[in-house]
Amino acid sequence: MTSRGDLVYNKRMKLYQITQIKPFMSALLSGEGFSDFLLIEGKLQTAVTFTMQGRYVGAYFKEADADERPAEEYLAWRDAAPVFLQLIRGKRTPVSFQFIFTLPRQESAQTDDARKQLTVRFVGGDPHVYSALSTPEAAFFQDREAQKEREAAWDAEVLAFLTRCGFAFEEV
Repeated sequence: MTSRGDLVYNKRMKLYQITQIKPFMSALLSGEGFSDFLLIEGKLQTAVTFTMQGRYVGAYFKEADADERPAEEYLAWRDAAPVFLQLIRGKRTPVSFQFIFTLPRQESAQTDDARKQLTVRFVGGDPHVYSALSTPEAAFFQDREAQKEREAAWDAEVLAFLTRCGFAFEEV
């Protein structure tokens, strides 16, 4: 278990290695496979490192009309993906990248402020996907059994997502 601020991340997570890279990358960067996800953070390393924090800056929308304000806390991946696609295009493979995703709260039945996370990480030519559940520290320690059940449910949801999208993968 690790802690960052008041959130606790369980180190017990499912890790999947993607075995067919091209179809996965196509679905990630230009396809519809990940379009329902929100971007918490994206980091891409080529000749330089590019980082995008996906959380909207409230001050930017302070004077905006209600219909101009984003409905979610984080940027939709379908809006961020073209930026990363432009940065990745070219003859050279990126040194690495990592995208941390979550689902919109109304779609994911996230409770007790737990945040379901799906991370796609590419290092050394091998993409991996892993799931995590971040929970406020107080809730994490109050009901550990309920936390384990939520983690298992999210792991199953990630496995179903990878299977439904037709990605070739193996659990590591």
